[in-house]
Amino acid sequence: MPSSALQKIRTPDGAVFGNLKMLVSIVISNYNYEQFLRQAIDSALNQSYSNIQVVVVDDASTDGSRDIIDEYDNIEKCLLGSNLGQNRALNEGFRLARGEIVIFLDSDDFLTPDAVALHVERLRANPKASKSQGYLRVVDGDGNPGSATIPRKFFPPGDYKELTLARGIGALPHTFTSGNAWSSWFLDQVMPLPDDVHDSAPDGCLNSVSTLYGPIEVVEAVVCYYRIHGENRSVQRFEANNLRGVLRRAADMREYLAATARKLGYSIEIGSWHRHMRSWRDQVMARSVFLIDGQTASPKFRDFVLAPFVSGRTGLAKALVLSAALFIVWVLPRSLALPFCARMIGYESTDAALIGHFGFGAATSIPSSKGIKPGDQTPRES
Repeated sequence: MPSSALQKIRTPDGAVFGNLKMLVSIVISNYNYEQFLRQAIDSALNQSYSNIQVVVVDDASTDGSRDIIDEYDNIEKCLLGSNLGQNRALNEGFRLARGEIVIFLDSDDFLTPDAVALHVERLRANPKASKSQGYLRVVDGDGNPGSATIPRKFFPPGDYKELTLARGIGALPHTFTSGNAWSSWFLDQVMPLPDDVHDSAPDGCLNSVSTLYGPIEVVEAVVCYYRIHGENRSVQRFEANNLRGVLRRAADMREYLAATARKLGYSIEIGSWHRHMRSWRDQVMARSVFLIDGQTASPKFRDFVLAPFVSGRTGLAKALVLSAALFIVWVLPRSLALPFCARMIGYESTDAALIGHFGFGAATSIPSSKGIKPGDQTPRES
């Protein structure tokens, strides 16, 4: 448990964090990624910001990961005796984290040298923020960067609680696990993550509820490199099981968000959530699963074709084009419809598939009440 002094820092009600140099905990969860693990650890240790704690949680790897972990004497180690999955690995890592800010770094990703400093700058300026989020640069298995970022563009920093309550998950673009820096006072209220959450959804669950606890800060720079490689590329294949996994992930995120909102005393409009959460991409994925296996129920025609209009995130001209494309998908024979579906939701391009789903993708518009629109500039490398 944190000391009384640290406990005081880990609350959002103080105006500033004071003159203390904030401790940042970087929790690296690993399972059988020996080929990437060293680069992840080194990127955490070699930050321009010096006051860091690095915790490595190994989820019972069967490769040479533990030999690599043993090489380091300046990290804290949590070696699990059996494979518990990502949720519980993150829970164990957070239990050891002492920092006012916590970054969960996937062991196949690696941070930019100034990532921690940039996050600290944002959260020191706004201690009531539940998190700071920065861009991920997509790289290949060898670490060679591409042009894609996750997401394509954030909404500006701000308070998005009402928007989240109105629209549910996907209300605004978030980044993946390694691009977030969480205020510990927020994590203290939501951790540990429940065991029944889909193992690919912990970052989505934290993202979805973060806006209920405080505003979001944004680093307008790349803070981490997100690696696409053989082991994680398979989940992007256009297959029924993978599509079901994406839809299951979204369902778990919805349930977690709804339960958290109720716990905090907020009333939620489930009907409105369904209109906004069942985006046209969701509809295409559900239709694709039906076309692939012939057993899973298909979306209704009306919901399918009109999805671009009810999501609230698509301009009228684009919605008309998308609706026409969805109508074509509906009437095409299976052999032609499936390739069309794959292309629409980005499975012809790994980058597009990654940045298109469930609130991680590009923002087509910011709610008019905000009165602003995202810019088109490419995030700088930090």
